[in-house]
Amino acid sequence: PLYFFIWLAAFSLFVFLRSFGLSLTEEAFLIEFSWATFFPLIVPISLLAAVGFNIADTVIVSRKMQYRPFGYVVLIRIVSDVIVYFMGAITFYLLLHRMKFMFLGPVPTIKEFFLAKESLVFFVYITDVSGIVNLVRQVDAKFGPGNLFKMLRGVYRSPKEERVIFMFLDLRSSTQAAEEIGDFKYSGMIQSCFQDLTDSIGHYQAQVYQYVGDEAVLVWTPKRGLKKNNCLELFWHFENTLEAKKEQYLDTFGWRPEFKAGVHIGRAIVTEVGYFKRELAYHGDAINTAARIQSKCNSTNSRLLVSSTLKEHLQLGHRFNLTSVGEHELKGKAQPLEIFKVEV
Repeated sequence: PLYFFIWLAAFSLFVFLRSFGLSLTEEAFLIEFSWATFFPLIVPISLLAAVGFNIADTVIVSRKMQYRPFGYVVLIRIVSDVIVYFMGAITFYLLLHRMKFMFLGPVPTIKEFFLAKESLVFFVYITDVSGIVNLVRQVDAKFGPGNLFKMLRGVYRSPKEERVIFMFLDLRSSTQAAEEIGDFKYSGMIQSCFQDLTDSIGHYQAQVYQYVGDEAVLVWTPKRGLKKNNCLELFWHFENTLEAKKEQYLDTFGWRPEFKAGVHIGRAIVTEVGYFKRELAYHGDAINTAARIQSKCNSTNSRLLVSSTLKEHLQLGHRFNLTSVGEHELKGKAQPLEIFKVEV
């Protein structure tokens, strides 16, 4: 929906400027084009543009490209949008004979259609809009989907209290892995792991709060995290991905990565911090508790631990088995907290 409104605004601006503002020379074949008649078509054209450009983004821009240079990804996305533009322009031209009512003169030939000054101006305009849209996409991905526009509206300029689900996801035996395979392979392995984690994050509607060394901190709103147990399913989806690629990891890095995680739900304070590197920060007991729960994985021989607080909100069914590993005194908490081991 967001990108539909962006393209709707872009097309509306172009038609407005063309109708009431800027005009081209009489050499442009569309000088007699009935722009007023074109206004009702802006909404369906914007919808088709948003769908087309998003399909191109999914098909052409692979997940691996996200680890290419920032400018390279934006450029590839612009190229894919240009391809979609030409496909749309050809489709539009083929429909012209059924839309003659929009013209006050004869329908141009396809050569005249693409070489007219107005067509070239529109092409440059769409390319510029595409660049802006894709730059915004990259910045939005940096802050987490949807957070950029919250920050633009100033939602988090003052601290806000929100209910959040936190997952601390950490590599097992990280010190041993770094010593055995060396720093370069270790760093490459972590990068590859987090790249594989991307699919799980998107599929189970999580957002990345931070990457800290070999640890990822993920967050959900309760609605998204509790839906179909997304906050648990993500972990096992990621584990299955690593299991399926274990031979590839062994051949490339000489190590098979395994992760452990702790999950908790609670209230946290969310606010913007910094100026030169502005980001959202979470403060409070909930995030600290999730980190402490994850630290108990080794001592309880567990891969995934959740708090009793989160357990009360889950609709488990028959897929997950939760076994209590007892009450634990966690640093910073006055009362011990019961923790549960999650298995499938």
